[in-house]
Amino acid sequence: KDVADMLVYAVNTDGDLLWKNYIHGGIWDLGSSVTPLNDGGYMILGVFEGIEWGGCCYTLNGDQRDIIKLDAEGKIVWKKEIEFSNNGEASWYKKVGKSLIQTSYGDLVFLTPGGSGGVNVIMMDADGVLKWSTNYLSYSSWNYNMEIIETEDGDLALVTGSTARFSLLDYDSGEILEEVEYEGLNYPRAIVNVDGDFAMIGRADEENEPIFLLKISDDGEEMWRKIWSGDTTKPRKALDLIHTADDGYLLFCYSDPHPYATLIKTDEEGNEEWRKKYADYIGGSQGWIHKTDDGGYFMASGYAVTKLNINGDVEWNAAAPTGFDKFFNNDMVSGINYDMKKIDGGAVMCGYGSASWE
Repeated sequence: KDVADMLVYAVNTDGDLLWKNYIHGGIWDLGSSVTPLNDGGYMILGVFEGIEWGGCCYTLNGDQRDIIKLDAEGKIVWKKEIEFSNNGEASWYKKVGKSLIQTSYGDLVFLTPGGSGGVNVIMMDADGVLKWSTNYLSYSSWNYNMEIIETEDGDLALVTGSTARFSLLDYDSGEILEEVEYEGLNYPRAIVNVDGDFAMIGRADEENEPIFLLKISDDGEEMWRKIWSGDTTKPRKALDLIHTADDGYLLFCYSDPHPYATLIKTDEEGNEEWRKKYADYIGGSQGWIHKTDDGGYFMASGYAVTKLNINGDVEWNAAAPTGFDKFFNNDMVSGINYDMKKIDGGAVMCGYGSASWE
């Protein structure tokens, strides 16, 4: 029986579906992260034969994941398993992983929850061959609140933690070069490069768990923080962050009342300039934004894909009033998004779905 396949698809800024692929491997399959590759193709991190538990998908396997190489049109080039630890079966369901990126050196890095706890950082080459993996047992991976990026000088920056933690990692080994925690701040969701420094978003340890925006130096020293304390709309559940062309920031989060999807634009010191809400009920507590070549933005959640102009106004939206369907100019997909990444002239998404749901 086949219930859900890995879903991966690409769209352009005009709202055209460029290609789609439902990749079958088991009863429940999930593409949990995707990245474009230097050769014009794509890589997917995911799991075949996942565990459905209140939604797709989880795994008890703390040691291995499935990776799929696609060509420029979304067709499978190869698929294989990558084994990166020997901890054995986890005692409880684990999320599959996130934050798959290709580095400037051509390698790929991603994160998974550790089978016995903590966070795994895994580096492989472009052929899916393991280069190194490290388990940081004291780190937290709760509910997707972790991210890794390449720094401007070629190392790796990781944010995790029930208390927000920044770790600078050596590119070739994963050795911790710097490590800083930030009291009063919890569960960082996203980190961005800012002219050699960094900014991150997460939730503050306060009533109603408001979002925070934190600016830090290249070695993790706190420069300033902004917390949306006492805001009557309760901005919370940080989803994503980008550094804007005017040196400000754009934050993606929830706020009340529904619909919950909210963008907050700030200046370079974190002072709010504007705020807008969108007819998107999020999904799976995940969301993503990135800048587009025309000066606007792509915004996506589990349920919706939305194109915004430079002012944050909606140009088009691909989402059904209810259900998993997403309607583009020329075609549709049916499923839930688990990741979005920028590509030339558009975006690529992955998650789970099925052609039979269409």
